[in-house]
Amino acid sequence: MDTLGKRLRFARDDIGMSRKDLAKQSGVPYTTIADIENEATSKCTTVAQLSDVLDIVHLWLETGRAPMHHAAGQGTTQPPTLPPDEAALLASYRVLCAKDRAKMVAEAEFKAKIAEIDRREEIPPTDNHRKEDAA
Repeated sequence: MDTLGKRLRFARDDIGMSRKDLAKQSGVPYTTIADIENEATSKCTTVAQLSDVLDIVHLWLETGRAPMHHAAGQGTTQPPTLPPDEAALLASYRVLCAKDRAKMVAEAEFKAKIAEIDRREEIPPTDNHRKEDAA
């Protein structure tokens, strides 16, 4: 299957799920799912939500370059529970395009390095970092 739309339809049909049910369970609008399957859109920021509900490998759905199903015992049906702030961050990340995801990761890595330097120098965290972020 050479397109995202064909892979999505195949995965959905494979488990007997309607577009309506997929939309309801994933939180992705029905029209978006229809547009993807009908190849009326060339971009998709909802691969993670769709593949999680369909219990298939994200990379397979997005590119076709991976096995469709998770290895035994590695499915996504029981994801780890994240604290609310981390879940919100992940949800925000998942709706971004690839370019914005890369920017978000670079910013997070930069902030982590600053925090590590502060820890090594035993500088207590302050609100100054937050004030600089707002500037």
